[in-house]
Amino acid sequence: MRALQHLGLDVTGWDPVHFPEGERKSADVVLLTYVLNVIEDLSERRETLLRAWELTKSVLVVSARLRWERNQIQGTEYGDGILTQRHTFQHLYGAGELRDYVQGRQASELCRLLPASCTPSRTTRPVSVTWPVRTHLYRRERRRGCPAE
Repeated sequence: MRALQHLGLDVTGWDPVHFPEGERKSADVVLLTYVLNVIEDLSERRETLLRAWELTKSVLVVSARLRWERNQIQGTEYGDGILTQRHTFQHLYGAGELRDYVQGRQASELCRLLPASCTPSRTTRPVSVTWPVRTHLYRRERRRGCPAE
């Protein structure tokens, strides 16, 4: 959220661990970034996606860790994922699996922004995807020690 606020966007958010005092409210764009992959319980995973969709007025951005990242995670197989050495759960999605999982819950077409993300939309009008690109550029420049645009 801080990165998006730094870009001048009006954002609010909620996370049960990192931002429990935040407010869950409807918005034009709802981000569900790297959330589904850390939920061990299948019904809770499904409910989280459905709740995010209910809050979405226009576009829901869903991203998750992918299977090709398996060699970067130390841990043991557990349920449909991995229990990491840090005692966190990670479900690694296939790119098609994430798309199908999100598409199966929404009555809309998906737009794939990156391999690890997809965006169901409630509208048929074109949706600007400038803000994820700006956020990515901001993070890349910040890592290099350069000021953001």
